[in-house]
Amino acid sequence: MLSSYKLAYKVAKCNKARYIVEEIILPAVVDMVNIVFSESAGRQPAKLPLSNNTISHRIQRVAEDLNNQLFTKLKAKEFG
Repeated sequence: MLSSYKLAYKVAKCNKARYIVEEIILPAVVDMVNIVFSESAGRQPAKLPLSNNTISHRIQRVAEDLNNQLFTKLKAKEFG
């Protein structure tokens, strides 16, 4: 799950379309794992929750969390 959030964060940070994960990144990761490790190991990345909707929700949650952190820090400060 953490890997899914980290990937969503990187996709959002690069300002790339969310579908890039499903169509390019995940198949590339599966191919790399198959080559470096084995066919059976290549099945593991395919189990990661990386659909377009999942990535969209992850990006939204990360944005909300960052927003909440900012408001919390601002509320703790005194402005003169």
